[in-house]
Amino acid sequence: MKNKLFLYSFLLIALSSQAQQQFIHTTTRANTSCNYDCTILDVPDLNDNPEAVILVTAIPERGVNLNPHPTGVYYFKNKWSILNLDGKAISVGVEFTVEYVARPDANHFKYIITRENLQRDGSSFIDHPALNNNPKAQFRFFQSWNPEIRGGVANRDDVSIQYNTETGKWHVSNINKKPLFLRVSYNIIVSNEGNTVAGTVKSNPDISIKEPKTIIKPVETIPATNKPLDKKDIVTTKTISPAYDFSNVHICVEKARNNNLPPKTPVITQQAIPKINPDGDLEPASTITQSLSGVTDLMWSAGEVITVGFSSAAPFIFTSKVKQYVKEWETYANITFQFINDVSLAKIKVGFENDGNSWSWVGRDVLVNPSNEMTMNFGWFTTSTAGTEFRRTILHEFGHALGFIHEHQASSAAIAWDKEKVYAFYGSPPNNWDRAKVDFNIFARYSQTTTNSSDYDVLSIMHYFFPADLTTDGSSF
Repeated sequence: MKNKLFLYSFLLIALSSQAQQQFIHTTTRANTSCNYDCTILDVPDLNDNPEAVILVTAIPERGVNLNPHPTGVYYFKNKWSILNLDGKAISVGVEFTVEYVARPDANHFKYIITRENLQRDGSSFIDHPALNNNPKAQFRFFQSWNPEIRGGVANRDDVSIQYNTETGKWHVSNINKKPLFLRVSYNIIVSNEGNTVAGTVKSNPDISIKEPKTIIKPVETIPATNKPLDKKDIVTTKTISPAYDFSNVHICVEKARNNNLPPKTPVITQQAIPKINPDGDLEPASTITQSLSGVTDLMWSAGEVITVGFSSAAPFIFTSKVKQYVKEWETYANITFQFINDVSLAKIKVGFENDGNSWSWVGRDVLVNPSNEMTMNFGWFTTSTAGTEFRRTILHEFGHALGFIHEHQASSAAIAWDKEKVYAFYGSPPNNWDRAKVDFNIFARYSQTTTNSSDYDVLSIMHYFFPADLTTDGSSF
């Protein structure tokens, strides 16, 4: 009898270990990582376990969400983290409810966007027995980013989920109509607790939480204009022109120069002073490494002050935007930009010739400029340009001015190009590039011996945007 009881208890313990687990995670200085936009979940069940299915919900304090940002989970170096998908910092002291199962099963699984489930219109469908032909299915949906498996990527846009009665499947699409990316992954937990918005229970009106706007609409049919899924509609056979409109996509063309540069400013290394915590413990200084690729000889010295001037006809609205957004580089790059009135005395000379072209000289190349030419140009700004476009373009061009190259040309960037499609695309208006210019700006990679970088970063501010059509493996950036 005792043996039977022992065996029964053992089975209960074994079964419960596979059940859904839950705990409260609080952000601290010690567990904050990345660029302060993620917090590490150091849990034995989750460590060294990329297959874990995890959902996270922010816990409000007095009805207020202390982390009002879209979130996901992120697997890197054998640990999972909670990540703000918009890159904003997570404050210390924020609490999250973390639910997980250590291994996927019939009701806890990962859904990955693949070539097989991505459709011509850029949406995707979920093909799973628990959800197929089940318009009343109740499930929760949360982004899971694991770049260590098949080069997974993150989707930073809000998504909508609807049931299509004609296909008998749930369909996912970006609310802003942008195409979904291959290799984006979501955790799905099928339950009887009601559908949720990325970890927030919709049926609970007392919780005021601003989470990602993932919308799940049960028993709602996609308009009848969407035909049942057909193998012909899968992205693998689609052509470039109908799927993507590049008429408003702006391309930065890197300026190639070869000059004899003066020696770099000597760097005076100062010992970092540790911070003293309230409890008397010392908090050692640390260094954050960015996955950016820079030309070694063109990089500035640490702590250097770089002067910036504007052309005499520069509109105030444009110069103020440059001053506003370029300061973000100072947070990471250990340099200071100093704006001066006399553009002829500035190292970086910024123009705004409205010719549709934006570019910059790379790094310390600006030090050899005998003709006092502009070393940077913003050629597509208008008074109606969106703030996001100002920010991304300014950060990108000043990234070049700091010595960084286009990330797709990094020595470690092994992109599976469909070369003839790339030649055809960039050879068409508005670029009209010949094959040599495509080779130089797209296919050519910098030598590892002349550049300084860590891992290739598909999300770098220095990366071009490319649709899946231009690669043979369906990669998109």
